[in-house]
Amino acid sequence: MKIRTLVGFLLAAQVPYSWAVSPCVSVDRSIPAAEKLRLAPIVAKQLQRQMLVSTVTVLQAFKYGSWKVYYVDPKDWEPVYLFFPNDPEKVGYVNLWAGAARPEEEAGVLNWTKEKVPGIPSILAKCFAYHVTQERDK
Repeated sequence: MKIRTLVGFLLAAQVPYSWAVSPCVSVDRSIPAAEKLRLAPIVAKQLQRQMLVSTVTVLQAFKYGSWKVYYVDPKDWEPVYLFFPNDPEKVGYVNLWAGAARPEEEAGVLNWTKEKVPGIPSILAKCFAYHVTQERDK
């Protein structure tokens, strides 16, 4: 019986994220279809400053307090994450993230987020870093 317990412990130790609690548990990930439709032209207009964008599809949301991070797919461009300190109707995005990150880059992504998105709540920054490195497809 002691050997089974030891084997179980060793197996669990080899899979660190399987039992870990996501830092996104207190982040609101809901985004109703109506909100996606409302935000799409607003975000497209803001992105026109940096890219030639005519339309945008809002794919995902991460909301904590007044802060929002939207994952959007601009037509003819790669999808990007946009960071807003408030509703996009009221303010422009603070920064954007495009591209991919590997699981071992989570700390680097967190540092980037804290440095390049001033004022972002720590919980939202941790959730974003975890999401793009550990559960991007969820």
